[in-house]
Amino acid sequence: MPDIVTYKLIQQYVEEHYGFKVHTAYVAEVKRKLGLPTYPAPNAVARRKYRYYSVPQYKEEAIIDALNTSRLLIKLLDGFIRQGVFILSAPIKGQ
Repeated sequence: MPDIVTYKLIQQYVEEHYGFKVHTAYVAEVKRKLGLPTYPAPNAVARRKYRYYSVPQYKEEAIIDALNTSRLLIKLLDGFIRQGVFILSAPIKGQ
């Protein structure tokens, strides 16, 4: 397993554990919702050709599960720390 968790690893985890595929745009959107850093895509366009649909709830939950998996989350955080990216903690519901 590489030092940082890539979108591809998240996609593989979701496919292995949930049996469906998720698009990298969905992974990026969920990461933005969680406040995790995302990086600009080299192939990003200024205006989309097609209508964009938000992440379906069941796919969002699967991606969050992949990110919450301790092995993946630890690798992700470790990779960001090595790159000098600092993640601010968000308040936990109920606190």
